[in-house]
Amino acid sequence: MNHRQNRTGKNSWNILATNNIKRNRKRQFQLKFLAKSQNMNQAAILMHNDPRKHHFVPECYLRKFIANKELHVLNIDSVKKWGQIKINYKQPSTICFLDNFYLIKSALKEKIFDLSAYSKLYIEVDLFQLLENTYGNIIQKLTETSAITRDEATKVSDFIIQLKIRNPAWRNTMQGILNTSIDKIVDDIINDPQTRARFHHDSPEELIVIAQIMKARILGDPTLMERAHKFSIIERFEKDSIRNAAFRKAILGNRWTILQSPVDGPFFITTDNPGVGVNNEECLNTNFVVGVFYLPISYKHCLRIENVIIDSDFADSSTHKRCNRLDATPSEVLAINNYVKEVANQLIIASDSNYLISLAEEIIITGM
Repeated sequence: MNHRQNRTGKNSWNILATNNIKRNRKRQFQLKFLAKSQNMNQAAILMHNDPRKHHFVPECYLRKFIANKELHVLNIDSVKKWGQIKINYKQPSTICFLDNFYLIKSALKEKIFDLSAYSKLYIEVDLFQLLENTYGNIIQKLTETSAITRDEATKVSDFIIQLKIRNPAWRNTMQGILNTSIDKIVDDIINDPQTRARFHHDSPEELIVIAQIMKARILGDPTLMERAHKFSIIERFEKDSIRNAAFRKAILGNRWTILQSPVDGPFFITTDNPGVGVNNEECLNTNFVVGVFYLPISYKHCLRIENVIIDSDFADSSTHKRCNRLDATPSEVLAINNYVKEVANQLIIASDSNYLISLAEEIIITGM
């Protein structure tokens, strides 16, 4: 290669590098613009990199439990298995997610619980962002003032419902509900002579055999619960959906209190399945009818919804939702933490390690 060829080649590489830098700068500007517009779906398309980590506990929620740079996390299954105390230090982005958990796959289309009308990232990018984008500001207002607007309170209510519905634990709950529903339908068919006649079978025994075959076929579909779970999320949280009306009425109509932890602790914890209902010391995954529902909303604050005390100041015409404020004692914080941990899947999440170490020591001693 002569000197002229060498210089030409070098200049070509310089021009190419300069062009790449310009393209990258333009690309970054476009991404920032799209992000500011909250059009995350278009941003993902531009990046050619769809979000893979689908958080069943939103990062916006977990961030409220950071006191000093990172979360303190205890895996209770690991403690039970190995008998060792190991506290992990994590960022919200690195916990409480499953790869592509809410992805609408092509294989899920045109079956029972039809999802064919939705893009593959509709739940993760479009639907969840509706509440997540406003959550931080509303929670800050809730902890600093005595009232929030009716619209803000409704969003808090929907966020609580969504926390439960989007969690993997709810998919397991749906399995039990489906089993019970199918059994009830079968019983109705067998015990109703007119229904039996429509199936052209007079013998209940024959119908029982047919029902067992159909039940096995339905429940044998390996993607049934996955489709049902995603379908229920979409049905509940699309704009103008009325599926949450009963839950909203129960949550908004009951008295709310913000409990604040002592200045020096102990502080509130949360888990990978936030929120717990408590009735006569029994811990329930969801409960807005009797007893109390606790949702820690930061390491300093816990929202208490008293299901048996009606909020007399909140009517259909009310423009604001009032919220009482109380200072919790150390024993009250620890009691609530003990309730909260009972519905965890695996992870207990805190702003420091004090409660986590005590819990791990108790698990090792009792084996529970």
